[in-house]
Amino acid sequence: MTVPVHFICGMSRAGTQWMAKALNHHPHAVVFGETLYWGRKYRAPESGDVFSEAELLDALDWLSRGSTATLKYHPRVGGKEAAERMRVEASELVLRMLPRPAKPEDLFAAYAEALVDMTGAMVAVEKSPHHVLYLDRIVAAMPKARFVIMFREPYGFMRSYKHQGDRKAPDVKANFDALYHPAVCAMLWRQYARAIEAAKRNHGDRVLVVDFERIASEPEAVMRDVEAFLTLPSRLAGVEGWRQGENSSFTDGVVPLEAVDRAWMNAVAGAEIRKLGLARENGAPHPVAVAQSMLSLPGWAWRNVAAMRGNTRGSVVQYLARWLQ
Repeated sequence: MTVPVHFICGMSRAGTQWMAKALNHHPHAVVFGETLYWGRKYRAPESGDVFSEAELLDALDWLSRGSTATLKYHPRVGGKEAAERMRVEASELVLRMLPRPAKPEDLFAAYAEALVDMTGAMVAVEKSPHHVLYLDRIVAAMPKARFVIMFREPYGFMRSYKHQGDRKAPDVKANFDALYHPAVCAMLWRQYARAIEAAKRNHGDRVLVVDFERIASEPEAVMRDVEAFLTLPSRLAGVEGWRQGENSSFTDGVVPLEAVDRAWMNAVAGAEIRKLGLARENGAPHPVAVAQSMLSLPGWAWRNVAAMRGNTRGSVVQYLARWLQ
């Protein structure tokens, strides 16, 4: 690997997209993702530790396809269609230049380096929130990688998660609403919180945790810290995007949580909330609301399994079980 490759990860709904957009405006950085390469879409070679040619072609295809979600915001790329052309050209460059046999980390680094070469950057940064769950795997493969990890307090996370579809078309919003359940949302926050604490404990020298609330109050200071952490010259590029509504974690105004939402968060993640010294919001829902919420869990599980089927590698049950630990 000849160029530094780092990661934006951590909690979803905690500013990962804003951070990716801001860093993509830095003249020395290119941010790509969400690839899910080291997590949900990770594919270990079937024989030994190197890909067969067929495995490499397959892995490169979905690595490159996942890269465009954030790459399209890079000012030297210029939108979705240009990002699609770039990922095809980068893939062709990788196939020409990558020595065989190749390990998963060799392919990932080669693709990142191709994007650096094509954009004139010096540092590549991949953005997938759930990669925070797989830091041990990434560090073992890429020991020089650094991680900007986004954190958000539980009730703000839940509000954003619950209302993430509010600014979308009615059919898309309905789909988001159908896939939300407060108990499961609380499990997501709890597992993210545990993973972030483990990251600080096990990989503290290569981890920078960014609190979502601090982005809102002092985005310039946050970006100075991030630029220094990634050894980039300070440019404060992209911070105005916070004030221009480029953060997908917000709807207009503050949307209150229902009592049953807060009750589930307190019941499921109360230990983590207390351990982290965070403020706790009271929740005292009506017993009927609690019963209705509990009875809706089987339907939620069925809808999510149906939504995930065909979109992920490996067992859907195993993936869901990870959040239930």
